[in-house]
Amino acid sequence: MSLKQINQNEGPGFEEASQQLLLDIAMESSLRELNQMANPSPKPASLSGYYQSLHEWRSPAASEFKN
Repeated sequence: MSLKQINQNEGPGFEEASQQLLLDIAMESSLRELNQMANPSPKPASLSGYYQSLHEWRSPAASEFKN
């Protein structure tokens, strides 16, 4: 049996279900991204926490230029 014959036997129900599954996955991913943008991670409350987060964010190469 070729691939074309298998798809013809399954009919339009399989195609519709596949499209719905892909749409559900895309919507779930978009919702996750939107929630991350709407609820960003909390900012450090203190100045030392701010500098600590900057240090973690910077790459090692960037901190070498300070010296």
